[in-house]
Amino acid sequence: MITKMNEAAEEDRTLNKQKKPALKKLTLLPQVVMHLKKQDLKETFIDSGVMSAITEWISPLPGQVSAALRIREELLRILQELPSVSQETLKHSKIGRAVMFLYKHPKESRPNKDLALKLINEWSRPSSA
Repeated sequence: MITKMNEAAEEDRTLNKQKKPALKKLTLLPQVVMHLKKQDLKETFIDSGVMSAITEWISPLPGQVSAALRIREELLRILQELPSVSQETLKHSKIGRAVMFLYKHPKESRPNKDLALKLINEWSRPSSA
């Protein structure tokens, strides 16, 4: 699953550079959402590097082209539903940077900015573990 996500992100980057429509991630999105919503697999996904894959998906393509709004909406929602993630995982995956970028982006939708801020606040709080 994560491999498919990474491949789709890579293909979209390549298509974008060729000035072609980058729709691989959008096509794969329903499948990704379905898998990431499976309660019993969330920890496994986090351990397997899903945060880095999500970072790839919500980060802008070359030329500062934003990922599709539907991708950003769905994945921010999923990030909200994931169990708390270690600081190490957050740093390693660079997810915080990607979410902060969305939060600060002038053209990001208000609901997405709100979700992004909620995530940033949650992640920047020291864990109670």
